[in-house]
Amino acid sequence: MTLRVISPEGTFEPAESNAFTVTSGTVVTTDMTPALPQTPDGSLPVTLELTSDQPIVVGMRQFFGERRVQNETAFSAGAQPITGPAAVSGLPVRDATDVRLAISAPEGDVEVDIVLLPFRGGKSVGEPTAPRRLKVPGGQLRNIKLNPPTDIDWYTAIVTPVQGSDPVLLAHRVREKSRYGDLMTGYPWSPLRIEVSVPSAAQNEAVAVRRAATS
Repeated sequence: MTLRVISPEGTFEPAESNAFTVTSGTVVTTDMTPALPQTPDGSLPVTLELTSDQPIVVGMRQFFGERRVQNETAFSAGAQPITGPAAVSGLPVRDATDVRLAISAPEGDVEVDIVLLPFRGGKSVGEPTAPRRLKVPGGQLRNIKLNPPTDIDWYTAIVTPVQGSDPVLLAHRVREKSRYGDLMTGYPWSPLRIEVSVPSAAQNEAVAVRRAATS
């Protein structure tokens, strides 16, 4: 199994942590911190791409915090390549909350349209925002802040790849500041199910329908 790191500055393979061997039927845990780009505040987002010659299941645990503040833990799973629309609902709108979207282009160039659907309580209907188009070069990642309209309760974010784009990976992170420390959550997005198979129906002459007599 090999590892590739996709970051805002490009793609690279860590010199000492680019290959792993996992015995069948076992679980391996490894600290990826030394292999990632280091920044003073540790805020550089990355995508970890694992390539294996056998089926694998991968999860990730992240730790946030520092001395004298509350430590926070967030869990994440593997992401699916997306070629059609994807969405996440229930994103919060609060002064102390920051929502960021990570868009990774693991293969070639990617262009996406981002639309926010606001929700307001009562009978008021929120108007969707105008599409925001972003381009991510192949082998890079962009981490953007989502800025929803004001005076709403929460919102849904929808991301649609532009026709001709290569597969894209999406994930979001919600960070809420408190006097005890930062509260963190987030997870990768999955493709929306926008098509279903409808079975065809035909008359069967072998089936007779008998109307019950009524008195």
